[in-house]
Amino acid sequence: MLVLILSSTAHSTPEQLFQQGRLLDGSGAPLSGTEGLTFRLYDDEANGNLLWEEIIITQFTNGYYSVILGENSLNPLDSALFDTPNLYWEIEIN
Repeated sequence: MLVLILSSTAHSTPEQLFQQGRLLDGSGAPLSGTEGLTFRLYDDEANGNLLWEEIIITQFTNGYYSVILGENSLNPLDSALFDTPNLYWEIEIN
């Protein structure tokens, strides 16, 4: 007689998201050069709890930028975050 007992533990895996965009200054001119961007995830639009945050220094060319969120192994973007019913992104420059 063979008895097989299986046990599993759910582990969330780190995710990476590619974010691209274009930013213009107050007069409508595209940004150029190196700037800092802060990305945040909240669980509510107005009074949400901060769930995740990452600061990335990136290069802007004619206002365009491209970054990978969650790439830093010290600050992973955990896939369990995406089980949250509502998520709200905030992007801040400098």
